[in-house]
Amino acid sequence: MSKTSQGAASIDLEMIAGSFYIPKNDPDNPLGDDSHFIDEVVQVIGVADGFGGGKYARELMGKVAEKVKIRRYPVTSLNPKYDLKDAFSNSWSTGACTVCIIALDENLLKAVNVGDSGFMVIRGGKVVYTSPVQHKAFDCPYLMGKTTGGGPGLAEDLQVQVEAGDVIIAGTDGLFDNLFPEEIEAIVKVSLEQNDIKPNLLAESLAKAALEKSLDRSCKSPYGVAAQAAGLEYSGGKSDDITVVAGYVRAYSKAKVHKFCSCCNWWSPNSEFRNKKTYYPRKRNDYTSVLNRYEENAGTPVYYIPK
Repeated sequence: MSKTSQGAASIDLEMIAGSFYIPKNDPDNPLGDDSHFIDEVVQVIGVADGFGGGKYARELMGKVAEKVKIRRYPVTSLNPKYDLKDAFSNSWSTGACTVCIIALDENLLKAVNVGDSGFMVIRGGKVVYTSPVQHKAFDCPYLMGKTTGGGPGLAEDLQVQVEAGDVIIAGTDGLFDNLFPEEIEAIVKVSLEQNDIKPNLLAESLAKAALEKSLDRSCKSPYGVAAQAAGLEYSGGKSDDITVVAGYVRAYSKAKVHKFCSCCNWWSPNSEFRNKKTYYPRKRNDYTSVLNRYEENAGTPVYYIPK
């Protein structure tokens, strides 16, 4: 486990994580183009957004996850960029992707990022760090790929100090193009108040909130603001695959359950949320407004935290 010092005291830190994935509604590509993995033993998470199909993103994330898994016994020093380089060298699918890999090493988040996937750190209810976006122009992010895009040299190395209680939100642009930082802050706040520490439910809440805005043709969204700044006429959210990985940094618990998962089986139970009729059921009593975008008695579902 990671360790951080505060004066003479030494505090063990760990990151528990959960994820939620909603692929874009495309019958010809039901898996979507996103991919992700979580390894709570080695304390590494990763997300990727494929271009030209999701095959390359899934292969790259799978190779990174395999490389990370080797570090388990014993857990060795973490180097996300080295793992990304190794995965790139051993991935052969066509296509390209954005990618973000994040590791908790002592009191540092070590990350590598290519393109407009990324992460933010929330402390005390406020965003204290957001990873920089790499792009050539509006809606043209840097990409990694063997046949298109560049290599691991494009990846930017990032380091962020963290402490117990921090919340880490990683995702593809389907999340960050639809939700503003203050909206993410609000959902994180409500999730922690209602569900204590359940990263999987937080990830689900954020993904569904991003989906709702992506279907709204009149809302204000980060993507719309950026499009208008680039001189384009655009309103509403952006339809896209949505991947969210939520992590919570806490004092180490010996009761922690180690687990490992890859993204490839996550799409099926979540794909129903791309069907608008399924996503907008009759309002139930367990829906809780987060952003108050609708009147409580109007009969329209609002953002909610699952119970």
